[in-house]
Amino acid sequence: MGGILGAGVAVFLIFAAVVSRERSDFHGRPAMNPYAGWLATFRNPHFARLLIPFICSSFGAAVPAVLVIYVAVYIIGTPEWWTSMIPGWIPTWSYYLLLYFVSGVLSLPVWDPVSRHIGKRNTWFIAIVISTFTSADCFWLSEGSIVYFSFILVFGGIAFGNFLAIPPSMVADVIKWDEVETGKRREGNYFAIWAFTTKFGAAVTGFIVLQVLEHVGYVPNVPQKETVKTWMLVMYAWFPALCYLLSALMLLRVSCPGFRSN
Repeated sequence: MGGILGAGVAVFLIFAAVVSRERSDFHGRPAMNPYAGWLATFRNPHFARLLIPFICSSFGAAVPAVLVIYVAVYIIGTPEWWTSMIPGWIPTWSYYLLLYFVSGVLSLPVWDPVSRHIGKRNTWFIAIVISTFTSADCFWLSEGSIVYFSFILVFGGIAFGNFLAIPPSMVADVIKWDEVETGKRREGNYFAIWAFTTKFGAAVTGFIVLQVLEHVGYVPNVPQKETVKTWMLVMYAWFPALCYLLSALMLLRVSCPGFRSN
């Protein structure tokens, strides 16, 4: 399975590299020192302020991505009424992931007109607040609470759709502001740093979460002790909620002329 997925990713990457073309007016631009370019991005005050709340929200989103299967298997489980409705070869966690991502995709067209009306920063702030409450609500998950978790995932997915659309659009505004101020384009630097923070958050939080589970006595493929379940819920609910809360507070300090509309 891993080989199939890897081959599929390789095919899409090769296809993207073949069909993507650089704009003709970009040809012949003078080369820039990559290290100087990276440092210049952090001298952009709008980007530095925008990056901090994004890092916090990335850390908050990374933990549920790691623990959702653990919560689905060891805390919620698979009730009898579910097995009578759904084929046994479809695990419950796949339903959770599908519900979350479908909700996110369907919400994408909604966030653009909202941002035009109230501004990008305020639109992102709304999604962070939604994520804060949906994360905290997960602390009360228990055995068989599939319906309750489904409602949480729908609202969490709606916020996820916002995260896919609004923050990258704000980065584009920051890049445009930087070009106006300096006369240089540094899209690669900006988006490289932006993408790195997401991967960094996933790697660090994933490592910490799994180490905590091992420390509190997690044993795979067996019923877990109450202590382990409690720690799962604390990390799945309260840690992301705290990260999102910090992100929301820091986002209030962010401003840029382009953030007012899409």
